[in-house]
Amino acid sequence: MIKRINNFLSEDIIIQIQNIIKENIDSPNWKTSMFWQEPIKKSSSVVSIFDLGNYISIKEIILKHYEPHVDLKIFKDFYLLYYIWPPLSYIPFHFDEYSKIASTIYLNKNWDKDHGGLFMCKKDNDYLAITPKYNHCIINSSDEIHGTTLTTTDSPKRETLQIFFS
Repeated sequence: MIKRINNFLSEDIIIQIQNIIKENIDSPNWKTSMFWQEPIKKSSSVVSIFDLGNYISIKEIILKHYEPHVDLKIFKDFYLLYYIWPPLSYIPFHFDEYSKIASTIYLNKNWDKDHGGLFMCKKDNDYLAITPKYNHCIINSSDEIHGTTLTTTDSPKRETLQIFFS
């Protein structure tokens, strides 16, 4: 199950999230991918991660956006993370074994497909590539193999919201 939704969040909520990130840029609450397990980290540049879980009002607003697309009653928890993917970062093909559904929302207003960072998933006996597009949401189930392509050395930082339903 891969769902794709354009213009997923309101501009207001995206601005609120970006303001939270700006206010916390020097916060010790940032984590990185440095200690991820080797099969999911491989040779990617280190990804910066900010947990938005303490921002209950933001979480509630974002959950409401998922209601038409996901049966929220079947999940115990919901994790909302802001990722910054630097040049030469990617995520290798994997299954999201710690969640039932995962979702990505792209936050770069402009992204050139030549910068890489394409979402990849298996479709039949082939792979589908989806170019990051501002405020585009991808929802995938945990049993679907997926990953992203490597971002180029001259790419801007790719910014995403990663949402995991468990």
